[in-house]
Amino acid sequence: RLVCEPALGGLAGVFPVSKRARQRGRVALFTGCLAEHFDRATLRAAIKLLNAVGYEVVVPEGQGCCGAIHQHNGRPAETLVENNIAAFYELEVEAVVYLASGCGAMLTEYRGTDSETSGWFTRSLRDINEFLLEHWPDQLQPAASNLNIAVHEPCSQRNVLKNAKAVYALLAKIPGVNIEALPDNHTCCGAGGSYMLSHPENAGQLKMLKRQAIAGCGADIAVSTNFGCAFFLNAERGETDRKLMHPIRLLADRI
Repeated sequence: RLVCEPALGGLAGVFPVSKRARQRGRVALFTGCLAEHFDRATLRAAIKLLNAVGYEVVVPEGQGCCGAIHQHNGRPAETLVENNIAAFYELEVEAVVYLASGCGAMLTEYRGTDSETSGWFTRSLRDINEFLLEHWPDQLQPAASNLNIAVHEPCSQRNVLKNAKAVYALLAKIPGVNIEALPDNHTCCGAGGSYMLSHPENAGQLKMLKRQAIAGCGADIAVSTNFGCAFFLNAERGETDRKLMHPIRLLADRI
């Protein structure tokens, strides 16, 4: 069953800097295929935060799936790679920002037929947490909170991107929060790209273990930077199970 109502319309467009911020630049946002429709709240949070730190956001209409699921299933992804490179190359932006670590892991491996355009694309890629942390203005102060936050570190973030520290540092911008790593972060949640579809029984057992870790950690809320992990873990939750959200949603709610 669906974990949320999908957004049926597109998000393409240009989102200007908020009136209270000084414009510092222009970036493009990679939305991802499923997240475009099933995680619109996180995309909106990303735009809000990027605007708040001084960056106009462009969401190109021509972008599509990153191709990770195709590769996981042994299918060619060259057409998707070329499509995304072309969609972003002409935008005149200083960075291409992505939200999902699973997409980011795939995007960083792009090798298009034209070395100039594909080289520009991979050099321009930035993780949303790292980008916000690097450009966060001193005068932008989030509202305080006493939440206890557990950070789930997806395999794509821990093993490929290797940038999990940025999540903790960015969440620490919220005064008063307590941030801890989710126990057994080294264990896969079971999503594993298409693993949850190709090996549902094994994936289900891993999901159960991860949910037990979330339930037993004592946190008020758990966050994850990968849409695929959160989508999998949020599906078919019981009433007492905590729902995972992207860390930037937590931050955007306090701006």
